Amino acid sequence: MGDTKYGIPGGQAEKTFHLRSQLLHAWQLKLGDADILPQIYHGRSFQAEPPAKFKNVLERMGFAPAADR
Repeated sequence: MGDTKYGIPGGQAEKTFHLRSQLLHAWQLKLGDADILPQIYHGRSFQAEPPAKFKNVLERMGFAPAADR
């Protein structure tokens, strides 16, 4: 949503939410035990909240914050 390559320049995402880039977010990343990873990262997982702009767009679209579900 919101990017000029896959979206529509001047389209709804840009007009409604003032987006000029994609809104992509992975709330959780889990690492396996691939040989390319240093041992310290094997089996680790990381979590991150979406950026404020992302949360704002979700709320304006009618999606409740994750904590409220």
